[in-house]
Amino acid sequence: MLLLSKILTNWLKLPDFSCLNSNRPLFLYLYSKSNLLNSDFSEIFSKDNKIVDSLEKQGIECYSEDISSIPCKLIDKFEVTTVPSILGIRNGSKVGQIVKGSGLESFLALSNRLKNEENPTESELVTNLKDLISHGNPKDIRVNISFIKNNFVRELEVNPNLFRLFSQGSILSHNNNEYSLETLKSDLSTLDSFLNQVEDSKSSYIITGKLITQIPPEMELLVDKYYSLLSGFKRLSAITRGLKKVYLLKVKILELISVKYFIEKNMEKSVKFALDSYKLNVDLLQRDMITLDEFHSCETKEVLESLLFLLDPYDLSSLETRAELENILGPRLLNEIPVSKRPLGGVTKKRRGFGGRYIWQGIHYRPKRYKPKNLKQYLNEWRCVHDSNPPSFN
Repeated sequence: MLLLSKILTNWLKLPDFSCLNSNRPLFLYLYSKSNLLNSDFSEIFSKDNKIVDSLEKQGIECYSEDISSIPCKLIDKFEVTTVPSILGIRNGSKVGQIVKGSGLESFLALSNRLKNEENPTESELVTNLKDLISHGNPKDIRVNISFIKNNFVRELEVNPNLFRLFSQGSILSHNNNEYSLETLKSDLSTLDSFLNQVEDSKSSYIITGKLITQIPPEMELLVDKYYSLLSGFKRLSAITRGLKKVYLLKVKILELISVKYFIEKNMEKSVKFALDSYKLNVDLLQRDMITLDEFHSCETKEVLESLLFLLDPYDLSSLETRAELENILGPRLLNEIPVSKRPLGGVTKKRRGFGGRYIWQGIHYRPKRYKPKNLKQYLNEWRCVHDSNPPSFN
């Protein structure tokens, strides 16, 4: 129990897996329930001044977590083969590892390695992104983009050159080199002709009594061709519903065509196809063909946002695209309205009973026959109206 108390005081429980991707150095102690109180790490877990001073000076955070709660992807990524063990992590990658039988000297050496593992500078980030964009490997670009997004948010806000390369890389990360632009266009025309037949059968169902509910074999082959490109949510939904996966495939093909036109530096057509993809995705959500999770898992939003960032704000295509986005019904890309859980208006009230609390129900509440003293100030929506019902916490 003495050792357990020392672990709890010096080593905090891992709050979230996202902190493993931060640029701060940290130690992660992995254990199982059977070997939590391990005597091999008793020197490390002790309150020795030498260890405490070393960790405080170097700014290293210490966390502990049960191996059963760690996802399999992280176990494979950090190459964990045995427990108990202590991992030295920085920038989402393993710097070193201390296993059973290692002493205090190896722990101090690993802490020095963590401190000396410096972050890349802004110039290095720019050169790395330029090299990746020129080579055009989408997987490597995606890894670099996620690394910058997690660790260099301030640099993105300050450095316009880095932000522009980041936007280009986020578009190119959705590229697929297996399919050419001509192949995508021909497959899109095939999808459009079949979906037009589906819509015509819906409109003439009252007269003919015929409705297309099944996918023909040639369309099944086309869907299977692009099946690996769909995200996890859409793969599951594509199995359960027939016509739904054809619509989802059209959204993905429009997005790929937009990326291909961006590579050819045709920004107008690239923005047009990205907007069409987003419009179709919103239309599917309005028709209850996809869920909200499937809507948010669509990658078209990221492509469209990056294209708008790269365009001149006063460019005609940019202005037209933003105007169309403003008029799209349903969940919007640019002006999302936050949902508030605040109660609906009312005066300050107190609940009945022993655990009663004073509740203030909002600044926008007005009684039914409320008549303000200064009517012009009250009706002017562009000026601040001071509230006469401030909250009380008595």
